[in-house]
Amino acid sequence: MRTIITKILPVLLILSSACSSKPSDEEVPASDSGQQKPVYSSLGTIETEDDIIVPFNTTVRLETLSEDDMAVLDPVFQEEMLYTAKLFDRRHFYNDLINLASVNASYGSEIPCVTDSALFHLLEMGIELTELTDGKFNITIGAVYDLWKDRFSPFPIEGEDPAAEDIEAALACVVSPAEIRNVIELNPADSTVTFHAYDGCEGSVIIDAGAIGKGYAVDLAGEKLSSYDLPFLINSGSSSILSHTPEGIQKDWYIGIRNPYARVYTLFDYRLTGSGVFTASGDDSSYFILQTKDGPVIRHHILNPATGYPENYLRSAILSGSSAGWLTDALTTALFSCRSDEERLDMIRRAEQKYNVPLCYAWFEETSEEHGKLTASAEFRNQIIEESISENVTEITEAE
Repeated sequence: MRTIITKILPVLLILSSACSSKPSDEEVPASDSGQQKPVYSSLGTIETEDDIIVPFNTTVRLETLSEDDMAVLDPVFQEEMLYTAKLFDRRHFYNDLINLASVNASYGSEIPCVTDSALFHLLEMGIELTELTDGKFNITIGAVYDLWKDRFSPFPIEGEDPAAEDIEAALACVVSPAEIRNVIELNPADSTVTFHAYDGCEGSVIIDAGAIGKGYAVDLAGEKLSSYDLPFLINSGSSSILSHTPEGIQKDWYIGIRNPYARVYTLFDYRLTGSGVFTASGDDSSYFILQTKDGPVIRHHILNPATGYPENYLRSAILSGSSAGWLTDALTTALFSCRSDEERLDMIRRAEQKYNVPLCYAWFEETSEEHGKLTASAEFRNQIIEESISENVTEITEAE
């Protein structure tokens, strides 16, 4: 039986030369339940001399309501998304492009990098969010993530943690929120970034845009596409989603949140009305199972920058708003490292206040084997399709 619990009432606390460009699973896809048959296009790959690169390491799709609309929007979608994929890529270098890999390669050199405005703004927002979330989102987590990344799988496999001493060494290269502006020095006058050495880091600090770049890329593409005044939806990995519906058109876009207990089914379906952004993070898209003396533990890809390990407070975190997919991307990541509802709500409120972006939010936490509690804002709750709620959800709590 599903029960509706009393609302949570939390206490909120308002508290100049360029560097070289070379060095030496997804949630369930969105769907349309309207009368028009949707048309889809997938983002192409990036081909280099040595490799074929999947942009953002996931499937990115454009959805429109007609072939004519797709013919207009798809070329712009392809151009914009492929460019930002290269720009925010920290693992590959591209000729004549100063990208995130170039910035990371400049670490400790004291040579300013002249950046594209989009990359500059990405770094600017990443620094702000590292501070705002008290480091639960941290744009310098790259050294820690690299210890884990090859251990994860989209399917349930058993694995082992990295060595504790390796994690400790990598943590020394994760910059504290108090020092982040001293290490990543931004100069808005000429869009340069100087990446200084960080005391105590014996390797290199690595900027990683994985928890913010995809959402920001979708925002930038959405801004260009919306100028054509046609309805569309961008679905990036089915975790970073943006919809646009022109004035005078009534359109609902339906998004399924994958059930962590049964991946081919949904936990619930959500109605994204008109134009907006939607981000979902879960512990079952890239993970492995660690066997411990107390039983199996999910080791997922959303790492706590303070400890170097993933936390198991939540199974899913979801945010929706009118804009700012970069913000919802970063916050769903940070929510996974919050211990309590009060801490999560305080973080969301601070973000809303700083960026003046109202957010709808929900998170799902396990309460017993294969069952859990969904906590949601009233606005988010109103957009859930009631008949779609899985029997795995045994409690629904409104938070405000």
